[in-house]
Amino acid sequence: MESLLLLLLGLGLILVFLSGDWRIALFYTLFVGFAQDPLRKMTPGQPQYMVGLVVIAAAVTLISLFASRGKIPFKLAFSKDTALLQYFPIFLWIILISALNSLLRSGSVEVPLIGLFVYSSPLLALWLGFHFSTHPGSVAKLLLFYIAIVSVFAFTILLSFWGVASPLFKEVGEGNLIFLDIGIGITGHSGLWRTSEIAAWHLGAASCFAIMLAVRTKKFLPIVGSLFFTLALMWISILTGRRKVLTLVAGFLILFTILIITNSRRLTRETFLSAVGLIGFSVGIFVLSGGLDELQSGVYGSFFRRGSTVFGDVSERFQGNGITGSFVALQDAGLFGLGIGTTYQNAVSRLGIDVAKSQLSWGSEGGIGKIAYDIGIVGVVFFAIMIFLLVRLFLRLVRDRDTINLPDHFLMLGMLAFLAANLPTFAAQGQLFNDFFVLLMLGLSCGFILGLGVLNASVVNALPPSSQFTDNSLVHQLP
Repeated sequence: MESLLLLLLGLGLILVFLSGDWRIALFYTLFVGFAQDPLRKMTPGQPQYMVGLVVIAAAVTLISLFASRGKIPFKLAFSKDTALLQYFPIFLWIILISALNSLLRSGSVEVPLIGLFVYSSPLLALWLGFHFSTHPGSVAKLLLFYIAIVSVFAFTILLSFWGVASPLFKEVGEGNLIFLDIGIGITGHSGLWRTSEIAAWHLGAASCFAIMLAVRTKKFLPIVGSLFFTLALMWISILTGRRKVLTLVAGFLILFTILIITNSRRLTRETFLSAVGLIGFSVGIFVLSGGLDELQSGVYGSFFRRGSTVFGDVSERFQGNGITGSFVALQDAGLFGLGIGTTYQNAVSRLGIDVAKSQLSWGSEGGIGKIAYDIGIVGVVFFAIMIFLLVRLFLRLVRDRDTINLPDHFLMLGMLAFLAANLPTFAAQGQLFNDFFVLLMLGLSCGFILGLGVLNASVVNALPPSSQFTDNSLVHQLP
């Protein structure tokens, strides 16, 4: 059965590629990203390679893009920042040298290959998102497609909580025990997702996308609708036992509100309404979560009380894993690190490292520590430079308000807030960002900001309506 489903998944990818529509291929890539988790659960032995199916689908989409538009220099995405163009090739060379380091240390092709997948996934997605944004309406449709599938998967979490027994609702492997205040240890509910941690992140991401799409409409009812939709996803996320999703959504709300207020062309009625709607949403979470007595009873009450402690624990986790753990990793990894892929799950065992002595399992818990072990102090320095330059470019683009229409500007602000809201989780819990699908979604978000800001501001708005969304005519007029 699972072989037939895998065959159908591959056949669908071939048909999408043969259709010649690379935009449809990107929709299918997101579908594959979701489908690979239940498919892995159905496959005997739950092979780890299944998590890479989404990368294969994205690569096929990229090939379809090239077939449609021809070879396009990657530097177009960074054309408004010459410093990025200078540092980007250096960082790529660091990744390739680290892959060789990993190969020599581990003696296994699999370890550096996994590392290359991890570091190339967001870059691949950035390039796709950049070009996908030449048709802004397609971005909203893609996000709605993502939200729709998340909604279906979220319902399976409820089914699992309500006692519906299915192998598809169990976590891959043994799962991680979560100890509740009623004296029992259980695994969080993951539904069709392979782990509860992955489930929680997607629930949070869908909440953020729903809010930014609602604000993009500048209408009151969609904003209110996104409020209730997000509240529903947040209540479901409590059942995963993963609390980081709450910090993601709360951080996004705060940052999005600040960005809207500080980067609007003028404080119009629509802008003010959008900001007030987001603030009202924040208040709504506080009032509803504390005021409904039924949330405090039973097993759900235990999950809920666990989730409510996240804001008290976040500083401790950030200090431990994000700061202290990073310093430990930098000291332990040295100038050039252990090679990319070495911190990915069980790859450490192939390096012959005394984990307890090296403190790798703790030091690599945070995102900076993970990068330090992968590419060393030199790599971390260049990575920090790249992030700084990228953020500087993002801010420059969102402040260029006069050449971007208001709905697209709101979408850019939302994507920037979403990316920034992921940083605390990355710093404290970097292992989540080993997931290829998560990396692809983050890369797409970066690409959307660049595309809406670079392509549409300087090219699309200057083109006649009849040629704005024609691939070839657009590419030939890029700056």
